[in-house]
Amino acid sequence: SGHYTLPEEMRADDNVAPHELDIAKLAELKEVFSLFDTDCDGLISKDDLRFTYTALGNEPNEQLLEQMMQEAKEPLDYEAFVRLMSRRTQELDPEDVLLEAWSKWDDHGTGKIDERKIYEELTNYGDKMTLNEAKEALSHAPMAKPKSLEKPPMIDYPAFCRMLSGMRKRKGE
Repeated sequence: SGHYTLPEEMRADDNVAPHELDIAKLAELKEVFSLFDTDCDGLISKDDLRFTYTALGNEPNEQLLEQMMQEAKEPLDYEAFVRLMSRRTQELDPEDVLLEAWSKWDDHGTGKIDERKIYEELTNYGDKMTLNEAKEALSHAPMAKPKSLEKPPMIDYPAFCRMLSGMRKRKGE
């Protein structure tokens, strides 16, 4: 069927049921799902995960990718992704790991990255994306306000990292 059904033992120990997530968290999950679904087929596959890790500047660990896919048993659709993430929110990469990955492109320590530079990296190195795939992956990235019209478009990557990690339960919540 192509749809992932959470095993009974996983459903039994859920910390957060999907219906307990607020609208903002569901919207964030939808955005993250669309970032992971790099081939836009409505499913997250092992190739989508590998592509996402590479895009974030990390060398994907085959063992981790395999483990994630074995847990899922098959590619995840959006509904299954929400169930899985609502169960695993505390296990997501913390914001500082995302910041570290993105900071590799921040040559001047400004918290901003030239959008053209990211597109060049994503389309020319590692698991190369097409320009359309790169644009889709970054379509929700917050843009920094330009200081002048001559300046290139800049991605506000700390805001992007906060958005990506916003679904993670914060300590004390």
